[in-house]
Amino acid sequence: MKLPIHHKVEVDGTLWDFDRNVLDARRIKDVIVVVFDYMSFPHGEQAKNLQAFNLRRELLWVAEHPTKERTDTYVGITSEVPLVVSNFASLQCEIDVESGRLKRSVFTK
Repeated sequence: MKLPIHHKVEVDGTLWDFDRNVLDARRIKDVIVVVFDYMSFPHGEQAKNLQAFNLRRELLWVAEHPTKERTDTYVGITSEVPLVVSNFASLQCEIDVESGRLKRSVFTK
């Protein structure tokens, strides 16, 4: 279920304030998956901007990237089941919702 975004994420009627802008967020069962704005991460290194939280707002995982490129970043969620997220290099990345591990990536351009 796509979650409302107001520079914060609304979960069950409560706004979760993360200290950075949010590009996309989804609730998948009891896991809140968030794509943070990559511009809020240090430049010159991979943005660890795909993260998941439990309903107590505790970090569960930070997703793996499909490349070793220092400019790699996620830009938006394209599917919830399976969890598929687009990245900056035109890859569609399937991510394990339980662990944040990259299951596979497909070049789409």
